[in-house]
Amino acid sequence: EVQKRRIYDITNVLEGIGLIEKKSKNNIQWKGCGEVDGQDRTDLEELQSSLADLEAQSSKIDGFIAQLDSDLHAQQSDASFRQRAFVTDEDIRGIGEFRDQTLIAIKAPTGTMLAVPYPDMNTTPERRTYQIFLRSNDGPVEILLVSESPPREEGAEHSGAEEQEAEHVGGD
Repeated sequence: EVQKRRIYDITNVLEGIGLIEKKSKNNIQWKGCGEVDGQDRTDLEELQSSLADLEAQSSKIDGFIAQLDSDLHAQQSDASFRQRAFVTDEDIRGIGEFRDQTLIAIKAPTGTMLAVPYPDMNTTPERRTYQIFLRSNDGPVEILLVSESPPREEGAEHSGAEEQEAEHVGGD
């Protein structure tokens, strides 16, 4: 009842300033702002031109997205591509934005539930802790720490096939 009253009050105000016209009890027509002139006309034309440019850019971006989606589907259906579609932990550690960050990889069955609750924001950023909850009903979940290089023995050659520690979490 209160919401109906507010809508009624708002429509009366809009009708009073000439923006709308009531045609019947539940039928309202938008009339607009009337004639625009001078600087307002110039501003309106600039805004309309900007809007047309943005719509054209949006349409162009939508076309790019559709093309990328099509290309991705074509690649995924190619068996030889699927055999080569991987990155190594070294590739990931080599990305500058991940330096000095904790980075994990999760390998889990389809349907695994992941939840990341908001941390306690009342603590300072360096003391803030983050939690990740994983639940799988269809098999084990593997969590791999990627952000640290494995320890190397002095004088040992780098083989390129280093393994990361993995924590295996069973399904609930």
